[in-house]
Amino acid sequence: MLLIQSREKRGFFTLLLILVLFLASCSNKKCPWIVATDCSASDYYRSVKVFNTVCNTFRDIRLEIVSIGCDWEAFLVVQSVPVIEPGAMPMIPVSMWIDDYQTIFSVSVYEGGQKALLPKEIAEIIIDALQQQQEVVIEMGRYKSRIPWEGFPCP
Repeated sequence: MLLIQSREKRGFFTLLLILVLFLASCSNKKCPWIVATDCSASDYYRSVKVFNTVCNTFRDIRLEIVSIGCDWEAFLVVQSVPVIEPGAMPMIPVSMWIDDYQTIFSVSVYEGGQKALLPKEIAEIIIDALQQQQEVVIEMGRYKSRIPWEGFPCP
């Protein structure tokens, strides 16, 4: 009798946990931007990292812009399942929408499959759109995310 009640309680709590995770993944809240700086004594080594937080680690893509000295790079980052299988070609197509504009381009995915380098010209288009308060939507593999312009730090 005690064993049956224990199983029922476990089943109830498992179901409750799944329900909470499902509801959290369906939230539609706006995500803020984070600016992280490393103030070095030398301008050559000073770095700034700007990225949006993700609301759902199983669905969203994070845009990450890293500046070191006078150089900068932009990345697309996923935080759960890699966008490519191990041993697959390190290039993957990405679809991007900015209002009515749509384009498809390829990105180079780093080993591990969770971080991809954006081409500079595409990164500049995204940054310009965010500064002009335009909606940017990016789809890469199984991931699709709206990159919020709200709170995007202007230079």
